[in-house]
Amino acid sequence: MNFAHRIHFAWRCALALMIQLAFFAFSSAQSTNPEQPSYVRFHAACNTVGTAIIVPEGQPKALKPDLLGLQPDATCLTAFNCKLKRIPLFLLESPQLQAINLGNNAIRKLPALSKPTQLEFLEVGGNRLRSLPTDLHLWQSLQILHLSPNRLTMFPMSILQLHRLEELRLSGNHIASLPAAFSSLSQLQILELHDTDLAALPLGFCSLKRLHWLNLANSSITALPEDIGALDSLVTLILSETPLQRLPASVSALQRLRKIKLDGTDLENASATLEQLTALPALENIDFDFQTLPEVPASIGNLQQLRIFHCDFCGVERLPEAFFALPNLHVLNLRGHKLSAEQVARLRAMPNLKMDLD
Repeated sequence: MNFAHRIHFAWRCALALMIQLAFFAFSSAQSTNPEQPSYVRFHAACNTVGTAIIVPEGQPKALKPDLLGLQPDATCLTAFNCKLKRIPLFLLESPQLQAINLGNNAIRKLPALSKPTQLEFLEVGGNRLRSLPTDLHLWQSLQILHLSPNRLTMFPMSILQLHRLEELRLSGNHIASLPAAFSSLSQLQILELHDTDLAALPLGFCSLKRLHWLNLANSSITALPEDIGALDSLVTLILSETPLQRLPASVSALQRLRKIKLDGTDLENASATLEQLTALPALENIDFDFQTLPEVPASIGNLQQLRIFHCDFCGVERLPEAFFALPNLHVLNLRGHKLSAEQVARLRAMPNLKMDLD
């Protein structure tokens, strides 16, 4: 990956972060809806006055046991950026709290519990954790665990005890491998492993039938499992800035996939890879930046749901006729293209299409 790729990727990450922050701000203003996915509800609840106890930033001494008694109906607590060095045990063992956000502190370890915790959501990203307790059997209610980023150097095996876990975020840690038993996390729906040292997914990984979000961006992944198509609930697959060289043939079985990011990967044959993706009728968003793609295949016309197509600096010389007939295309990025003036004019004439060609 050259310097220009890294600058572009950093810019895209910053933009994604701003969008995410805006999303959470919007979510916080909404009433909690039990029909929403649990991770959306918890993020919103942890930032809503009345539902949550919100500790002022930089004031760790404000986190006292009597704090819970002041808001007996609150089920969430946020102590973000409070300079905490440890987690008070009364928080984790409180029968009142279901969700705790302790992100961006200076916490070095999770305390050992003496009784089961009722927590379903725990955010401890942006801390200094190097390991987790070896015994997490008292954390059986936990559904969402955010550990991105910390100072983990290997996958904490005790996570495998969390049989109700639906969302796991381990990004920004120096994790090089996942255990063979990782597939025992059968309820997992969201897995974030970007910016890790992960080089491969373990045997049996593709038995995670509920997984719908997988982010491996900026990891060391060179290949996906040949049976990746068995992840038939997968909706989003992010592989940006990895040394990935090809997609397995079974990717054509990912009939629910809506978004795939392959920008900055080391694809051996970008044209053949894009041809593979045209067998996925649900695809709405493709990121193909920094590939070598002189010609977009005519089969792209199969992607009738395609809304966003990023193909910056791919050297595209010609678009097929079917491209101009895509009914839902809304965003097109083709910077660094080599299209004829006639094709550029046709693109500019497409209604409702937002383009970046320069």
